[in-house]
Amino acid sequence: MDEVATRHIPTFFEAEQQVLQGSGNLDAIVAQLRGDKGSDLDKLRLALVEYLACDPAQAKTVLERLSEALAAAPEGEGAVGGGGGGGGAARALAALKYVKSVRMVSTMMAPMSRAPASAPSDGGWLAGLDKFAGHASELIAKATATVKTLLPSSSKLPVTRLVDAICEGKPHEVADTCLTLDPKLARGSSASSAYGAGAAASGGFRTAIVFVLGGGNYTEYQNLQDYAAKQTPPRHIIYGSTSMCTPESFCEELAELGADGP
Repeated sequence: MDEVATRHIPTFFEAEQQVLQGSGNLDAIVAQLRGDKGSDLDKLRLALVEYLACDPAQAKTVLERLSEALAAAPEGEGAVGGGGGGGGAARALAALKYVKSVRMVSTMMAPMSRAPASAPSDGGWLAGLDKFAGHASELIAKATATVKTLLPSSSKLPVTRLVDAICEGKPHEVADTCLTLDPKLARGSSASSAYGAGAAASGGFRTAIVFVLGGGNYTEYQNLQDYAAKQTPPRHIIYGSTSMCTPESFCEELAELGADGP
């Protein structure tokens, strides 16, 4: 509790929620970043939320103001990259730089992800690979929109909404690119594999294994478990990932990627 009070975490949390709910104020956020309250990690997190949630047309201006504020901020505890011993501003700027590059890729990929995909030919695994590539591009393109859904309530996170769509056979723009394989049907039959959430078995799926390629987190895990428990009857969902990231380690990875980039 002492650390919560010292870092003024409630103040940063409130600012982040205002941004996510569309009522954030850039001037107030810049002033908060320049202030002496909060750790370097707290300030970086707030800057990332503001940048990812801002209007694409204002992204460049917002990024410039956030970068200037982080560069001018007094050195605090909990420096990005660990240790808290200097270089916090530089590491934070490196992390912001990498997120900027991801957002730029997302912007370029968006038109490709919206292009109509041709139906896969019978037995065409190349078509399946094309679908997978389009799926990956679409996930990247949604990176900036994802942050707007991370409200600390009963709201479903993106991964939970995707699981729900697949299990229930609901229309969903990402689920519609997923391939459903039914082992109960004869191999090679036209119904044994199909694209789209509508291919779900009659009655839906009651068990799911969700594996994230890359960093997962306990927020997604808990959100999936809460969703599963509310279903009638309850679903059984197993969650896994290549690694489990803490907020600190995630920011450290962003800083490393930004420092190694061009």
